[in-house]
Amino acid sequence: MAEDDPEDAEVFQSLVEENSPGTKVIVATDGAILIELLHESAVPDLIVLDINMPRKSGKQCLQEIRNLALYNKVPIIIFSTSKNIKDKEFCLGNGASKFYTKPFHFLDLRAMVIEILHTYLRIK
Repeated sequence: MAEDDPEDAEVFQSLVEENSPGTKVIVATDGAILIELLHESAVPDLIVLDINMPRKSGKQCLQEIRNLALYNKVPIIIFSTSKNIKDKEFCLGNGASKFYTKPFHFLDLRAMVIEILHTYLRIK
């Protein structure tokens, strides 16, 4: 997960752990760190990107990752506060598997994380 807001990253991570205890979430605090981690680690099962991050945006990461054949089959989820239709169209047009706008209510966020786990990691 690439997320520059520590609170958003912590809540997302705790919801994943609560609903899928064996699933490990690695958090990069910006897009540049994410790209470094991808080059240093095994291919992940899923990548979650925020759009607005320092140094390298989620859009830049998405394009860079989709240009690497190694990650062709890895789902990339956009998880952003953006409600801009152009952001959504850009991300989906450049290989994002799904674009989620971060919800304001905890129960909606929990449902979204569960949907991500079920859909992309096949966790029941």
